[in-house]
Amino acid sequence: MGRQLLDIEKCLGAIAAPDHPLSVKRHIMPADVSGVKLIVARASSLSDCTLAVWPGAVIAPEAVMEIEQPHAIIELVKAGLGVRMAPRWAAASYLASGQLAAIPIGPKGIQPVWRVFYFKGSALSAYRQNFIDLWRQDRMRNDECSVLPAAFSV
Repeated sequence: MGRQLLDIEKCLGAIAAPDHPLSVKRHIMPADVSGVKLIVARASSLSDCTLAVWPGAVIAPEAVMEIEQPHAIIELVKAGLGVRMAPRWAAASYLASGQLAAIPIGPKGIQPVWRVFYFKGSALSAYRQNFIDLWRQDRMRNDECSVLPAAFSV
């Protein structure tokens, strides 16, 4: 039985309060993170993100705050207490309402690839099928940072 592969790309960037100094930048670079308070879900995610985005770069944030609850992170960022590195969809409603601002990483932005694997011919649970359907709908909105090719066998 073959597997199905679904590639999903989304723009990764910094999420900040609209009045944060980074929010007026066209994009951020490693030097821009120096002196900034970063809010992360796991401390290891900061080094993972840094290595993936800026290989070899050294960043020196003022502080790194580790908060496990995504909603709490959003509220802290909205309050101006720090910045989060995250895909735009993680704060989409707050970005749309102007409560938060998104700043691309680097001049070209970053498009991480998301993959969903499952066995061809197997029934997907409702939440997995909903996930795939939501990404397909997102692709139809012509988001410039969303690419969703048709599923294919591997």
